[in-house]
Formats: sequence, C-alpha cells, structure tokens
Amino acid sequence: MRCTLRLTRVADAHVEYLLELTTPDDSVTASLELQLGDGAVTGLEQLPNTARAWINSLLRTEWRSRQLSPAPPWPRRITRWRRERGSG
Repeated sequence: MRCTLRLTRVADAHVEYLLELTTPDDSVTASLELQLGDGAVTGLEQLPNTARAWINSLLRTEWRSRQLSPAPPWPRRITRWRRERGSG
C-alpha cells in the first residue's frame, strides 16, 4: 500500500489533506480533516478497512508533533509505503 497526503488547507480549527491511496486492488482519493483540538480525523470511512487505522495513525502522529512549542509547520506532503498483511 502507498499513501500520499497533500496539505490543502490550514484553518483555525482543522487542517485538510487530500489522500491518494494505492493498494494492489484499487486506488482511492479522499479528503480528510484533522481537528486541531483533539486530533480526531474525519473522512476515514471512505477508505478500505485495511488502511483506516494506518492513515489515522499517520495523521495523529503529525498532530502530536504539533503539540510542541514552537510547533513546526504542517508538512505539505507526506508519502508512506506499507506492506499488505500476508504478502511476501
């Protein structure tokens, strides 16, 4: 599996990322919102079950990194690969 998250908007209460997810069987594009107050991610229901926890974890990690002072800027692009369970 490969995912690319592209930053599309930084607002006062949330950030928005456009996700491009590629699996061996499919490709999915989804808009995701990460709430700055509690780190909740919305839009994950559009993803295959196998990818939801992984993408949620990636965005929550970025959110936790921004809890430091001074907070680094939000990454414009995040690209990650993950081996499918049971492959190779």
